[in-house]
Formats: sequence, structure tokens, C-alpha cells
Amino acid sequence: MRIAGWIVVLILSVAAVLTLNPDWIGVLVPPWAELSTRFPISQAIAVRALPAGAFVLVGVIILIVALVRKIGFRGGNRTLALALVLVLVGVGHAGYLWTRGLENPAELGPDRGLRPTEEGDGAITLLTYNTAGGRTTSEEVANLAEQSGADVLVLPEAGPEFAEQTASFLASADETYQIFTRRAPEEQSDSVPGSGDDGEDERPEFIGHTAVLVSSNLGEYVRNETAQTTLGALRVEPASGVGPVVVGVHAAAPVRDQHEEWLGDLETIMALCGSSGPDGVVVAGDFNATLDHAPMRDLGRCVDASVEAGIGGIATWPSNLPQLVGAPIDHVLVDAAAYEVGQGRVDEAGDSDHRGLVVRIRPTT
Repeated sequence: MRIAGWIVVLILSVAAVLTLNPDWIGVLVPPWAELSTRFPISQAIAVRALPAGAFVLVGVIILIVALVRKIGFRGGNRTLALALVLVLVGVGHAGYLWTRGLENPAELGPDRGLRPTEEGDGAITLLTYNTAGGRTTSEEVANLAEQSGADVLVLPEAGPEFAEQTASFLASADETYQIFTRRAPEEQSDSVPGSGDDGEDERPEFIGHTAVLVSSNLGEYVRNETAQTTLGALRVEPASGVGPVVVGVHAAAPVRDQHEEWLGDLETIMALCGSSGPDGVVVAGDFNATLDHAPMRDLGRCVDASVEAGIGGIATWPSNLPQLVGAPIDHVLVDAAAYEVGQGRVDEAGDSDHRGLVVRIRPTT
């Protein structure tokens, strides 16, 4: 019985440890490689704060039981061992979030970057915000952009009218914003709820739209072709060749009926940070994935700007939960050879189910 008890403790302990990185099991069972991308594990691993709290809570309860048994009945060694493992696993989950950054500044420091009338220090501020089809309004987005000094805005689920209104709110005598918008073809987003299969586009108006706004301080930008994601991707780059190549993206959600689309979207997105991607690329938007999902464990030439800015553990979705509880699924990936990351902040406004992400980057040369 004692041996059987220890075997049970070992099995439970190994199972608990594997929750830290489900892909570890692929070393032992190759067909289970990239388990972090399989439903429903893909959902659970995205919200590390919940297993962190659950393991610590359960571990403490079992620890109390073990101590009572040990003091009162001279037993409980197996229970004590299991309790310690569960607590340590919970701490491990919290550690992932801690190392990625949990200190969200009240505001960014002064913007000494691009200026219409002076040179500045070359810093570029980028804001990405999934507006949930306008539940966060163009005026609210513009206010956030103005407060942070955003030079580039990447807005998933924002159509042409929304983009034009935002640019209008931001326009001044010294600065205007170029507007680029794109909607994914219907056949690419026909798995989204609300999409029609009778030949007519029955999608909600905002589905598949992505907008990118670029400040005139960055010079003229032009649209370029890029591989599409299910919910839209848009690439713009400087006409002069000097400045970041900006790609706004919106991936499918990791739900059961969009699983293959989600994996394909992440492959498309991560290819931009691979050896064949453009130099100086900045990829921003709603990835519907975290750094704990297998496709995003290797960022290639890029770094995650949120992590570099010390806010990578703060959730950007859903906005109705505390910032430390949800999932950081909105990202800005930056070519590390071309740009270094300075400050960052997770912000929110309006009724979108996402929070906005603001980062400030600076050319390395």
C-alpha cells in the first residue's frame, strides 16, 4: 500500500509539473508534442493566474491536512510531499507571469520621440487596440493615442469609417495620420460566427477589418502585400525605406471549430519574424495566443515588446476581469536587431473586451 501510495503521489506530481509547460510531454510521447495548442489545454494555459492560484490554494489545504496527520497521527509523508509539489507548481505558474512583468505604470514618461518641428530622439510609440467593432469608440482610442503620443495605431476590428474618425480626432496643424484599412476576404473568415455560407457576406460589419494609422512624422507610408490571417492582416512600410515595416494582424480564436485556422494564422504571423521576414518589422495586433502556446515560444528575430517593457504578464483580455487574471493575447513583436524597447503600458477605455497595449521603441542605430 505504501508503494502504491507513493506511485499515486508521483503520477499526480508529474501531471501537476506538466501544467507548467504541456509541451514537455512531447519529449516522452512525440504524438503529444505541442499539447499547448490542443483544445481545451490551449485555453487553460493562456490564463496562468488561474492555475497559479488553484495549485497554491489546493496545495496549502493539503499541506494543512498533512501537518495535522503528521503531528497527531505520525503519518502524512506522502500527503506532505504532494502538497509541497502543488504549492511549488503554483509558484512556478506565478513565476512565469512575474518574469514577464506585472508592473503597469500609471502613465508613460514624456514622449521625446518624433516631432514635426524638431528632431527628437527617434522613439516611436505604437498603440494596438482591438476595439471590438467600436465598443471602444474612435474618440476613446484617439484620446489614448494622444495621451501616449502614439505614432502608429494598429486597430483590429476597426473599419474605414472608424479609422477616419480616429484620424480626424488626432489631426492637428503639425501632424496628420495616413489611413490604411483592409478586410479579410469572406472565404478566409467564413468560420466566424455570423458568416454566411449562401454567397452573401453576412458577417458583422467589423469582422475581418484591420486598420493601421501612421503619423505624418514618420513620412510617407505605402501598402504592401502580406499573407493573410483569418480575421485580416495589413502591411504598410515607409516609401523611403527608412522606418518600421508595420504589420497589423488578427488571428482566429483557439476554439474547437477554428483550431486549424488559428494554428495557420500563428504560423503566418511568426513567419514575419523568421529569416524570410522583412527587416525592421513590427508585428502588432490581436494574436489570440500567449507566449505559452507552442507557436510563440520561439519568436525568431523578434522580441515581445510587452515583456521587454516589463508588462508582459498583464492580461489584455478579457477586460472585465482584473489585469492579473486574464490572458495577454495582444502583442507587439519587434525586430530586435532594428529596435530596442523602452516603456510600455496596458491601458483600457470604453467597452471593448480587450485592453489596449502601448509600447515605445527606438532604433538601435
